[in-house]
Parts: sequence; C-alpha cells; structure tokens
Amino acid sequence: MEDFKTLIEVCDKWSRETDALLDDLMYYGAESDKLEDRFEKQLKKYKEQVPKFDQSQWGSFTAQYFIHLILGEKGLINKYAKRAYFRGLPPTHKDYLTFWIDHPWRYSFSKIEERLHPRFFKMKDVFTQQSYLLYSPGMESVLSEHPVNLWLNLVASNGHCYQTFGPICHFASHTPADIHYYTALLCKDVWPLTDAAIDRCVNRYPMPYFLLMQSSLMPKTVFQSHELRHCIAEYDCDDLTIKNLDKDFKIDKSQGILRLQLRGYSEPPHFATAYFDSGNKLLRLSSLTERGYLQLVRAFSKHDVALDSNPDYAVSTPMSMTAESILKQNLTKHPYSDLFYEKPTEAEQRQTDKYNHFLDLLVPNVNGGLPYDLQEMADEAGISLETARNLSAEIISRVKND
Repeated sequence: MEDFKTLIEVCDKWSRETDALLDDLMYYGAESDKLEDRFEKQLKKYKEQVPKFDQSQWGSFTAQYFIHLILGEKGLINKYAKRAYFRGLPPTHKDYLTFWIDHPWRYSFSKIEERLHPRFFKMKDVFTQQSYLLYSPGMESVLSEHPVNLWLNLVASNGHCYQTFGPICHFASHTPADIHYYTALLCKDVWPLTDAAIDRCVNRYPMPYFLLMQSSLMPKTVFQSHELRHCIAEYDCDDLTIKNLDKDFKIDKSQGILRLQLRGYSEPPHFATAYFDSGNKLLRLSSLTERGYLQLVRAFSKHDVALDSNPDYAVSTPMSMTAESILKQNLTKHPYSDLFYEKPTEAEQRQTDKYNHFLDLLVPNVNGGLPYDLQEMADEAGISLETARNLSAEIISRVKND
C-alpha cells in the first residue's frame, strides 16, 4: 500500500524545486526560440474562440503550451542541453532536466480507474492504455464541484508518480469516441486513425483540444433513456438487392438514392436509417442512438449484408456542436436528407409548435441571465420535463458557444 503522506511530501518538494526552473525555461525558450510567435501563429487559426476564455485561462494554457514544446517528446530541451545555458544551471536543475529528457512530459486523455486518496488517482490513458498514479490537488478541487467523465492533463513524472502542470481540462460528457471524431476532423491526413495516432495528434496539436474546454460542463443529451449519439458508418457497396428488404425497411427512392428506414426504429429517438448511393457505390448508415445503429446492422445481416457493429463515429450532441463551432466542420449532417424532405403531418406540426412555444419562453430568460422554472415552462408548453431539460441544455450550450 502506498505511503501517501510521504508521497505528498515528495510531490510538494518537486513542485517547490521546479517552479523557478520551469519559469526560467519558459523565459529562455521565449527568447531563444520565439515561443510566443509560435503560439500566436497557432492561435490565429482559432481567433473566434479567444473571447470564450478569460485572460487567466489563456495565461495558464500559454505556460503549459511553452513547457510542452520544451519538455515534451523530442522537445527543445534536447537542444538546450547542449548549450552553455544548461552547463550554467545548478546541479539539482540539471538532474531534473536530464531526467525529463528520458521521461518526456505528455498530454494524456484519461479516466479515473480508482481514487486512492483525496489527491491521488489511479488513471488510465484512454489511447495508450497506460495506467499511472497521479497526484493532483486540482482534480480534487474540480471533482468537488462537477462530475467528470474524461480528463486532459499535461503530466510529468517525478520519479515516484505523475503530476499535472497548467490547466486541468475536464469534460462532463465527452468520451474517447468523441475525441476520435474530433481528431478525424482535425488531422485529416492521418489514416488509419488508430489510438496511437490520436495520441500523437493530441501531443502535436494541443491547442484545439484545449479549446474543447468551452463545452466542459455540457451534460449528456438523453431522450427516453437513450443517450443521443450520432452513429455513422459508410461502406463500399457495389450493389444492394432490395428484394425482401421491405420486410424490415420502409424504402423510398429519390434521384437515384435509396432511403431505407428501419421499421420500429425510424422514429425518435433512434432515427435509424440507411442510404444507398448507387452512383458512388456507397452505403451509409445513420442513427441517433447506439441501439438504433445496432438494430440497423442486425437487420442487414438478416439479408446477408455483413456490417461492422461498431460505427465509424459515435458522436455525442455536445461534441458535434462544439467541433463545428471550433473546426467549422460537421460529419454528422446527412448528405441525402434534403432529397427526402417530407411536409410534417398535423400531429408533427403540433408537436413542433409546442417545442417552439417552450423555446419562446426559455430563450429570453437564458439570454437575459434571469431565473426560470423549467417545470412551469414545460407545463405551459405541453411537453415533458425530460424533453424540456434536453432542449434547455442544447440552448444553453449554444448561447455559451456564441
């Protein structure tokens, strides 16, 4: 069993002894390698995101960004260690830097496997699968205020455990599958997009991942006990024999595109639908729930069409919205949906009118920062409290992103 009292002393000593060294490294790197110019060049790509974070957040991330450039894998410290700067350092500082050359600092998307102590966590990196002991009073503070599903930290080894440096990024609803989707948008030239490749992208381009913090508190979107996730997959398909498919699918055709809506799962919340593009020899599966996607795969398997039970992407609503805000891209939009637009029925229109009435009640209060009673608004609009919560979560997240 770990002696956490002794470990805390080790970690606090490490922090005290390295604070001045890290400050000196950042100053030296800024002067020697124009790190501020590198940072500003990266930031220009995301200038619309700057107002969404306060000055202290940018200051903390800037320091983290500099230190990662210096002490990360193949970092600038390998160059600095050959200079007079290194030779002039105190022996203790030389020892730290020599150790860090052999143990580079790295960004880690991780989950808590076990909370061993209020400040110590057994973490597991979701992309490298490495488990490690992490000391983080900052994570303790975050957990006292918010539930967290996924973490992003810059971590460094002190020889006994790992510690964090800079902002502690935490996400209430994002999952590894969301980060996979985000990385696919960000690093389009990387294929195949393995877990190892995602880890390399995170450590090569940390800034856009930090920007995900704007959606850190966005909750999961749940409808009728199903979490809403855009499950999408595309397959090369030379031909699709539709004989007998109508037993499981409602089939429509428009401009050479077949739409196959899965019976029993084409309505909310699943919207389980497939499209067959004979011109491009492409079969696209789409569902707003994981259950709906699996039912699509099973239905096709009954007709000797073998498909993978894992979609290419399984993207949460918060990630879909946030990725589009930051990267101006969205792979969850259906390229064929406009071909099959249907005028809503009277019942559907009445339901839409209820939703719009609820939003008319909600939005002025959200924009004005005024208190409101969600149950009262739901009752007046004639919708369920669960639906009201889902709609309000989406509206609030959009307001934050605007």
